[in-house]
Amino acid sequence: MEKTIDFAELEELKTQFNLLNEKLEKQQIINENLIKESMRKKIIGIERWYRARFRALITVPILLVVFTSMKYHIGYVILLTVVALLESALNWKCYKALNTKGLPTMTITSATECVVKHKQMRALAKKILIAPWLMMVIWTIMIASGYSWNLPLISITIVMMILGIVWGHQLERKNRKNLEDVIQMVKDLRS
Repeated sequence: MEKTIDFAELEELKTQFNLLNEKLEKQQIINENLIKESMRKKIIGIERWYRARFRALITVPILLVVFTSMKYHIGYVILLTVVALLESALNWKCYKALNTKGLPTMTITSATECVVKHKQMRALAKKILIAPWLMMVIWTIMIASGYSWNLPLISITIVMMILGIVWGHQLERKNRKNLEDVIQMVKDLRS
């Protein structure tokens, strides 16, 4: 009942195993199409975020009409308009610096340069907008409270604004993560 395997059979098994191993090493587990599709989805997410920011500019005329009817808030309306236009211009520059359409086809160096330039532009935009945003937040709280120390109303307004700021920050963090993933995918495609 004892089976004996001769040396020739062992050599044949070893050869077949090596052949199978070579074929598996050549096989791409994640192919380029999967990487490109994933990259496309992440870039679409980033573009969607920017489009939402640009569509928000449509609300400026509506807010102008609403607040202009309240004659004593004309300074707020002017500040709101200036901040909205400034933020849109800065977002447009950031979007153009990123070059989402060309990003997947760029070399690793070019893609990384675009992302770095985009990150620098976003940081600069935040620095430029911090003072106008702060003025708008304070003025919004003052308008909401009727220029009085109505603490419950002030508290509710502050909480709502904090929630909005946190939500916006999380969306921006998600975009930064998506950009890092896209750069990694570009590296994977080029290697």
